[in-house]
Amino acid sequence: METKILQEKIQKYMRLDGNEIIIFSKNLEHFSFKHLTPITIGSCIIDADKKKVHCFGLSITLHL
Repeated sequence: METKILQEKIQKYMRLDGNEIIIFSKNLEHFSFKHLTPITIGSCIIDADKKKVHCFGLSITLHL
């Protein structure tokens, strides 16, 4: 049960030049945002209780 809850909290993110961060649904592909020329890209979990965002992983489609 805890794993399912954790999976539901996972989102995707990308960081653009100028440290602008975009967080979007895990159902979308990073490749859809290629035109924004991201610097880093991956997945994240937003922990609202601790006011933290934990980022991890990479994008297979964008090789980042």
